[in-house]
Amino acid sequence: MNKKPIIISLISVLLFSVLFGYSLVFSGVYAFKWITLSFKSSNNIYLDSWNLYKTKLIFKSGKSLENKKITSRCNIFSKFIQKKDDLYLFELQYLDNTCRDNKISFRDEENEIIFMTSLNIHSELSIYQKLLDLNDEKLQAFHSILKNKINIFSQYKTYSKDLWISHYSFLKKKRTLKELIYTYSVVNNIVEKRTEKYIVPIVWEKISTNANKIPNALRSYRSDYTDGVHHGWDVWDTFWEKVVAIDDAIVMRVVSNFDYSDLQKIKKSETLTKEEKLRNLDLLRWNQVWLKTTRWDVIFYSHLSNIFTGIEEGVLVKKWEPVWTVWVSWVPEKNYADYHLHFAIHKNPYNIARAGKYDIEDYMKWDWYYKGKDKNYIIEDQSNLFEGN
Repeated sequence: MNKKPIIISLISVLLFSVLFGYSLVFSGVYAFKWITLSFKSSNNIYLDSWNLYKTKLIFKSGKSLENKKITSRCNIFSKFIQKKDDLYLFELQYLDNTCRDNKISFRDEENEIIFMTSLNIHSELSIYQKLLDLNDEKLQAFHSILKNKINIFSQYKTYSKDLWISHYSFLKKKRTLKELIYTYSVVNNIVEKRTEKYIVPIVWEKISTNANKIPNALRSYRSDYTDGVHHGWDVWDTFWEKVVAIDDAIVMRVVSNFDYSDLQKIKKSETLTKEEKLRNLDLLRWNQVWLKTTRWDVIFYSHLSNIFTGIEEGVLVKKWEPVWTVWVSWVPEKNYADYHLHFAIHKNPYNIARAGKYDIEDYMKWDWYYKGKDKNYIIEDQSNLFEGN
């Protein structure tokens, strides 16, 4: 019997539960004996979804809650909907899609907390961050599980009874279906994007076939303080030409305040470590933006000017979206004053044990595309990596 598909499926089910909080356990509940939480239509809030940024909750209370409001450090709106015996139904909406405080509470007349519980706060970005470190095999397995779950819960799609308290179990399943569809749409986009090629980051330009402007070209004039190798591509263009995202991606790092004097921080020694050489190379990039793509590769864009407003760490950008412009390279030994974009693509090693735990220096250490390949192989294969090349 082939155990591999079973193992993959079990891992994916566990991953689904851990990442997205589909559990019957209500964690973080603090309550007086006269008020308890009986039900949540969902423990999940999706801040950028028009119909999933709210949830319904049923409280059991020995005292009236009809005039109470649910409070939070975030900007929220709550309203009492219905009462049946000692059960009170409330709807809660998050009005601020930037707030991540997940605690909600009831307070008494003295503003003291008399009940507290927590929700799981999600967004499209947070789903990308949790999934992009999966390799194709694990991602496809998770994709299939979501699709199967949607088929199972699809019977609740048209459920529309208004008696929330009496039929909350059906409403919970209808809400679960909506959340599955939302997550599936993100996962499906990642799966589809992984079959596409990257675009060239300057529109209408092509990737160079000049042996001096492609990965592994020698940079011997700086071999005493770097590895002396070109890690990526140079794309020549005009001053302030727009540079676009080559794929749907998350902005991982922005350096926008570089000064020419920062080059004095470069260390030179015969005993430099690999890490020190990488940090030296990082200084040569000057202003830069790093993107993590749907393949979870990391793109280093270098020699930038006029990084656009809103491009900051943690932002999700879309393929073709303009995000910055070209400036001067300022390589010190050559006194360059040319206008070109330098960019490198570092390949995700897909180490599941490190997924979501990488830092800046980890990304620097990842192997770049075509590392160790000769120029003829690179020039011939570039059309497999980039569109229109």
